[in-house]
Amino acid sequence: MANCRLDLRQECRSLLQKAVRRGDTALVTKVASRLSDDGDSNWIRARTAILLFEECWPLGSQLELSNEIGGSLELLVKAATSIKRKDAAGLGTLGLALSQGDRSVLGGDATDRHIRVIAEAIKRPADFWRWIPTECTSPEQTTFVAFACEVFRRGGWPWDRAFVQAAAYLAARTDIPIACDVPKCPIPCPYWVAIDKHTSRGKHVLGDVARMVNLSQEQILWVSFYFESAIVNDLSESLWWEREIKWRLKTVHLEYEQAICTWQKFQVLVCDMLATDANRLREYVETTDPDRPRLFV
Repeated sequence: MANCRLDLRQECRSLLQKAVRRGDTALVTKVASRLSDDGDSNWIRARTAILLFEECWPLGSQLELSNEIGGSLELLVKAATSIKRKDAAGLGTLGLALSQGDRSVLGGDATDRHIRVIAEAIKRPADFWRWIPTECTSPEQTTFVAFACEVFRRGGWPWDRAFVQAAAYLAARTDIPIACDVPKCPIPCPYWVAIDKHTSRGKHVLGDVARMVNLSQEQILWVSFYFESAIVNDLSESLWWEREIKWRLKTVHLEYEQAICTWQKFQVLVCDMLATDANRLREYVETTDPDRPRLFV
């Protein structure tokens, strides 16, 4: 039962980010409430900061690094209802890969300089955080970079920290774009989508599917991520995000259109194999304890 509980929490955390990406604010509130009731408030606060930089990096300027969980929910809803800007995620990913020695991220043109800057920032973070404030030319940029530095210092996965550094770099180099509301309707977020490569059960099922359909595990993991897990309700032009996708697919020997077709072909199979798990996750999220006070209403 304990392992089951841990798996459900892992899947619930995954679901929160998928709901934000697709703009499903009702589900965002419901999942955040479930996690908070289970003692995951500290994780929500920490994850909210990273999620802003990853999904809509200009929202980093609205961060208030307090211990108020209600403020985190407000920011999650704001991220859900904003047009996504994924350049910090894309540039951060490419910089992280280069910092680990993968030179295939380089395209042989002037834009490589930005990837090299992030790669060096990852290897020499103290130097980066001393330098980047000197590149700011407005109070807005300075404030944004200060928030980003604080989020970075709080730790996280290497890729999370790379997103934050990339966001600070982007903010210091240009006027910070305004985070605009999405004019479109939310995209439905079925529960099975949360059980992906970021969860133990998702990895297992995707591995089984890969063997069944004669794909490599890396191929199925990445096509399911980019064409299902990473779906957003609206996306602003994000050149670094697009570059990341093309680079990553190339590393698993797939072209963009080929990858889309691959996922469309096997999506239903994955959905069917996760049906029981999705129902279990739905029950976990939607079952409430009437005697426990609700943090979010």
